[in-house]
Amino acid sequence: MMTPKNGCDCRTAVLRTFAELRSRQMSKTAALESAAEVFRFHHPGVPAKDALETVDEWIGC
Repeated sequence: MMTPKNGCDCRTAVLRTFAELRSRQMSKTAALESAAEVFRFHHPGVPAKDALETVDEWIGC
């Protein structure tokens, strides 16, 4: 799991993205991928696979 540095508060945005999309009946997979993209917006150097793993751990899928 990747831990954000430099005081980044992307976790709130990532978790909100996932929750909002799920509340709109988006599939868990699609919501996870979208939340991972939000994570990568804040951390562009993180590979997609690592971002997905981090977000997956954060949301507890």
